[in-house]
Amino acid sequence: MKTYKAVLFDAGNTLLYTSPSVAEIYHALAKQYGCQASVDEVREVSKRTYLELKEALFTGNPEYRVSDEEDLKRWTAITTATFRQLGLNDCADKIAEELVRTFKDPKIWRLFPEVIEVLSRLKSEGYKLGIISNWSSALLHLCAALGLERYMDVISVSAVVGWEKPSPRIFQKALSSIKVLPEEALYVGDTYQDDILGARNVGMEAILIDRLSINNYPGPRIQDLRELYPLVRCP
Repeated sequence: MKTYKAVLFDAGNTLLYTSPSVAEIYHALAKQYGCQASVDEVREVSKRTYLELKEALFTGNPEYRVSDEEDLKRWTAITTATFRQLGLNDCADKIAEELVRTFKDPKIWRLFPEVIEVLSRLKSEGYKLGIISNWSSALLHLCAALGLERYMDVISVSAVVGWEKPSPRIFQKALSSIKVLPEEALYVGDTYQDDILGARNVGMEAILIDRLSINNYPGPRIQDLRELYPLVRCP
């Protein structure tokens, strides 16, 4: 079994999630402005709009450069288009602004039940811990508010670092800051392209966390962070 010095994590859907769900938050705002669509309909429109705009907004950037301004521009474009698709043309911009404020608010974010237990145990065993996430700088405030910050030796946020996953640079910068080699670190995330491939491309081992068992990824996969214990020799 391989010996690691560090365990690094993605943030969204790995350590934390929204409550209500993203679709429920979108639906509640849409309803305030007169939209009669159901939660499922809002979810479907949101997903479809994201997929339609993803290529235009996220490609053409081979170095995966990003900033808070660029991050805000992308998500404003996606959310505005979503609410226009729902028939809220006159107030789509206003709703998008409200959503930005909403998702920065720690009150809507929750840690998965096992997160603090796992981080505390790994920390007590001497592992260096960190977060590598594609997020705006607002994640730093969320980590402090949710009690994650005190466990972390590094929090590498794309909009702050200047590169987003799967760029090797965001992984390399995090590893450099904690003085750990890629082969000495294990990375855990919930997406194949950004997390698994991104980490492996710099020489890290990577494990997919698939909490709902909906991914057909054939490689190493867990549903709960406590499944890491035998993998990192945590008694």
